[in-house]
Amino acid sequence: FLIKNGSVCDIGCGDQYLKSEFIKNNMSYVGYDINEINIERDKLPLKNDSTNLMLCLAVIEHISDPSNLFSEAYRCLEKNGVFIVETPNWKYCHKNFYDDYTHVKPYTVNSLRKLFFDFGFTDIYDFPNLRCKDNFFYTNKFKYFIASKLPFLGLTSRIVPKILKGRSTGMYVIGLKT
Repeated sequence: FLIKNGSVCDIGCGDQYLKSEFIKNNMSYVGYDINEINIERDKLPLKNDSTNLMLCLAVIEHISDPSNLFSEAYRCLEKNGVFIVETPNWKYCHKNFYDDYTHVKPYTVNSLRKLFFDFGFTDIYDFPNLRCKDNFFYTNKFKYFIASKLPFLGLTSRIVPKILKGRSTGMYVIGLKT
């Protein structure tokens, strides 16, 4: 997704912790957070077909209606631009999803894939929110179940307290504007 001299828009960017990595890769970066834009109703201050990559990480579960978010992402992405959304997977986090009182709307893999499809995205791909695992963990039929059971590996108990067990219940869904 990194395109030399490309551009990225990070929706719900918080402290813009990703910015330096994109800048290092010669990509222009713009980020918008809750104090700058209401993604449920505001237009993004970007031109049509103007960016290569749109990110929305840990945001969609905090809004009631994702329609504006998806239509704005589609409008602002150029042809073959990529939209990446990361959120908890309701199927595996339903017991504690609402423990974060700011969560308002849960998604499953199927519901989020359908949302991408309904807004015109193609080549939709999904995978669990894991870090640095073999391809098998992202592509097998039981990938979400395995991710929900997989503990942190390779770290000693001195570094990772016993309460941190890993077990990813998040998902990424990616769509292409064609």
